[in-house]
Amino acid sequence: RGQEIRRARRIYNKSINKMSLILSTSSATSFRASASYSPSSSSSRRLGHLLASSSSSKHSTTKFVIEARNTSSAKQLAPSSKKEKQQRQQRSVPVEAQTPEFLMVSKDVVSSQPFAFFVGFVGAIAIIKAHKRDKTNTLRKTTAVLRYFDAKGAAEVIRTLFAAAECDYEDFRYKFNMVDNKPKIEKQHPLDKERGLFKQNLDRLPILEHAGMSIGQSKTIERYVARDLGMYGKNMAESWRIDAFGEHVRDVKDAWAKVRGNPFAPPDDEQIAKKEKWYNEDMTKWCERLEKVIENGEEGFVVGDKLSLADVVLYVTMTQTFDDAARAEKARESCPKMNRVIENVGNLPGIKSWLTSRPENRF
Repeated sequence: RGQEIRRARRIYNKSINKMSLILSTSSATSFRASASYSPSSSSSRRLGHLLASSSSSKHSTTKFVIEARNTSSAKQLAPSSKKEKQQRQQRSVPVEAQTPEFLMVSKDVVSSQPFAFFVGFVGAIAIIKAHKRDKTNTLRKTTAVLRYFDAKGAAEVIRTLFAAAECDYEDFRYKFNMVDNKPKIEKQHPLDKERGLFKQNLDRLPILEHAGMSIGQSKTIERYVARDLGMYGKNMAESWRIDAFGEHVRDVKDAWAKVRGNPFAPPDDEQIAKKEKWYNEDMTKWCERLEKVIENGEEGFVVGDKLSLADVVLYVTMTQTFDDAARAEKARESCPKMNRVIENVGNLPGIKSWLTSRPENRF
């Protein structure tokens, strides 16, 4: 009888240890553990019988109390399937073994509302940026065709934007010859005009063909290219300041056009006198007024802290519009911010390559 009691004690101790081990793994297995040692099992009945018989013995005995849960059916004691075993093994693997150390975050932080808000906010920003990227840089995905005459004129800012961004495009030029101080355009131009290729610009040039669209008006094309290639400001506030500066520069070009007169005819004495006044007085005044509007000239940008349409417009106008480049440069020598912007654009690799590879012409 003493041996049976000692054996019962060992069975009890082993049962308690097993129950503690199983219950500590997961809440899902606790029910299975308690069921394994319920009074319905044969081992529990045998243990209860031994303990009951030991209570009537003359020897000193120790009473045991086993608290167990009832099981609903024998099916719950059946061996689990292979899939359930794999899931149980995955649940039993410590979190530290599954998660890299640099990603370990305390449970208090993960479950907090500020952390959830932060994760959602970062995810939303990533989605918005991806959506914007998908809608921009289309000019790099599909080659555009720029149609204009074999001259700088109204298309040179557009070409310079492509060069600054180092973006490929087709520079389609209609050749012309000078006859009696008048341009005579090649036959292809009237044929394309008759086909309706220029109708979006009222049968004029330039025209930009891209992604099934035909875009007219040089300033509209400039903004389209600049926006697509990331040179139209970081936000709406910067965009309208870029637009405003472009219009300021257009005022300067319009004033110069009145002084220059007919570019195809030789200048007369009146035009020569107007040009003298322009380079000695008028252009300096215009440059000084533009200097006041340049926001970040110390870093080489008209607006914001990155290259924009405003920088390219200023560069092209001040370096390629006037017929006397040396006197034009002297007229803006009192404008350090303007000169810094012009230098910054001129040092871009794409601009340097463009200046050495573009076709030579007198206009």
